[in-house]
Amino acid sequence: MTVEMLLIRHAAHGDLGKILTGRTTGVPLTAAGREQAKALAAKLGDTDLAAIHSSPAWRALETAAILAAPTARQVRPGAALDEIDFGEWTGRDYAALDDDPEWREWNANRAAATARGGESMISVLARLRGFMTGALERYCGRTIALVTHCDIIRTLVIDILGLTANAVHRLEVAPASLTRIRYSRHGGTLISLNEQPA
Repeated sequence: MTVEMLLIRHAAHGDLGKILTGRTTGVPLTAAGREQAKALAAKLGDTDLAAIHSSPAWRALETAAILAAPTARQVRPGAALDEIDFGEWTGRDYAALDDDPEWREWNANRAAATARGGESMISVLARLRGFMTGALERYCGRTIALVTHCDIIRTLVIDILGLTANAVHRLEVAPASLTRIRYSRHGGTLISLNEQPA
């Protein structure tokens, strides 16, 4: 009784690497990002997907729509796959955040810290585990795609590997990359990490 999950990080957008986009609304993919998503759609080819679920963030929905286009499959947005709520840090330049001691503590001790005015990693993991349990019941024996965010994918993977949230920065998850897991009621198995679209 398993479900195979294709964890897909949204493709590139204009703020990538410069601004902590978080849950900022209306952030579209760049032209290069759209090309990344098309390349990933080609890589997936004729994969028989039971469903495509997505974060409600525009950049994720846009990526998911490109993946869904060849089969006209419906994209199912859901809050469980949304980016971490970074609270007061949302929309700030990374360079400015580097001077914030709470930001540094957040990144050094994800297992215990909470984003200022936002979420803790414990709450992020709780919502993700709830989604995974529901997906297992609904899609047992099938394959689904989950279009989401870097830290969401890393959180799921480190949980599967039995690591704490402090290990989140050990994993590379590039834009438009694919990470494959197999999930059962006993937990998950990592199949592949950070596959590139081309």
